[in-house]
Amino acid sequence: MVDKQVVGGGKLTGPPANIFKTMDGLKWSEVVMTFITPEEVRIKARERNKTLTYAEMGFKNKQSRMAKPNLCWTALQGLAIITSTDKTLMGILPRKTDIKRLVSRLRKGLQEFFGIKDDPILYDANYKPSFTLVMEEHVFSHIRDRRAPDEKDEEGIETMMSQPPGR
Repeated sequence: MVDKQVVGGGKLTGPPANIFKTMDGLKWSEVVMTFITPEEVRIKARERNKTLTYAEMGFKNKQSRMAKPNLCWTALQGLAIITSTDKTLMGILPRKTDIKRLVSRLRKGLQEFFGIKDDPILYDANYKPSFTLVMEEHVFSHIRDRRAPDEKDEEGIETMMSQPPGR
């Protein structure tokens, strides 16, 4: 559900303003993002706390007539999974994905959303977020259970999806 913001004469004008982008001097180390559903994250930064959908964060697939997340959102979910497992993005994302390009787009989207110029995703033998990124257990299970057979990679995805994060 998208909250509407009221301005001026009390008219509904669309999604609420981004409360994180205006935080002076915000650093990635202050950001905590938790997937609470496959489509929503709870974001905490300093004293601010907000639940947002992929669309509200700018990760809606513009090619889809249905409101679906884009591949950057899938990569963000993948980052949440690999932070608590020994898997890599290569083993999670569709086989023909250009990982470097996708991560670059995700970086840009996160930097734009939060207004932080530093790199939100580091690479040291594997991609790692510069912020705290968590996926609740029931979200992981939901993502694993809804994957179509043709989305599974023989080695990576099937194996990764058979175990919850942190196990």
